[in-house]
Amino acid sequence: MAESIFVQSLTYIDDDGEQELDIGFLKSLVYIETIDLSGPKLIVRLNDYEGVFREDVGISEGGVIRATLADPYVSDNMHLTEDFDILSTPVSEDDVLTLNCLSSVVNALKQPADTGRFFVDMTARQILSELVPDIDIDAAEPPVVEPYHLLPGKRPSGLIRKMAKEQGCVAFYCRGKLIYKPLDDLFNADSAFDYHYNDNRQRFQLGAYRQISAHNVLRDKSARHYVGWHKADGLIESSGTEGYPAEFTGLTSSLTLNNMATLPVPVLDAFLHGQGGLSSGLAISITWNRENLESPLLESLPEKIVIGTVAHQYTFQKYHCRIKGVLPESLI
Repeated sequence: MAESIFVQSLTYIDDDGEQELDIGFLKSLVYIETIDLSGPKLIVRLNDYEGVFREDVGISEGGVIRATLADPYVSDNMHLTEDFDILSTPVSEDDVLTLNCLSSVVNALKQPADTGRFFVDMTARQILSELVPDIDIDAAEPPVVEPYHLLPGKRPSGLIRKMAKEQGCVAFYCRGKLIYKPLDDLFNADSAFDYHYNDNRQRFQLGAYRQISAHNVLRDKSARHYVGWHKADGLIESSGTEGYPAEFTGLTSSLTLNNMATLPVPVLDAFLHGQGGLSSGLAISITWNRENLESPLLESLPEKIVIGTVAHQYTFQKYHCRIKGVLPESLI
């Protein structure tokens, strides 16, 4: 079993070397995993009333925090060591130093390219392996129908997002892997955990929750009739979108045009006990119990979701999670 709850160690790394931080000064820590390339993020808050971390350790923007995190009860669910680039270091009036950090792997993808690169007749896996050669790739194999290029000054993360949108996939980095798959595939996978609401007999329990209603807002942005041009067939259009406003693209495949409107729809925001096995992209099932014996289940809420965002929150030896669940738009 881990020696402490969730946070095992924090190490600051810069050009001068490495220095382990005393986690006795740790006020709170949040580790956030996402289903896109906005994360993983790490937010560390340290009591620094004497300026030890700022002056003696020399923590500053541009340094790296190496965090070792573990599930305190089931280490198989989470035991990871990850590097995070420090992006900002604000200090509050009560001398709490906050380190806003982004995964070093993802931050590297957000740096502008020095030279141009062209990817013609290459699969998504091949392109991703070129962009992140030292990271394990867990990728689907959508048909190769569009060429891609990375111009000087453009960010590889932007190219990956563009590819994912055009190929109907989600792309995200999670626990040592870059995952690139259709949201439908993630949803159709076996549920990693079975959660229950309002049933204290069960191991995995859901606490307070809020149902999210954002479909119409998101649909307003994605409801378009996408149009492209094929050198042999001429004008091509997305199918099933007739009647929506037309949006002209530089795409050359009807398959790509049909993928453009796919998006994850957030449906649930929930709090629960700390569980290191929860990570972005996992499917979980939920049984919604109610006290009405004649109608014991809440059937209007989703029975299965994909975790779009999970925040692992540590504060004063307490460990909780907050998840935001998403569904493929086709299921809404």
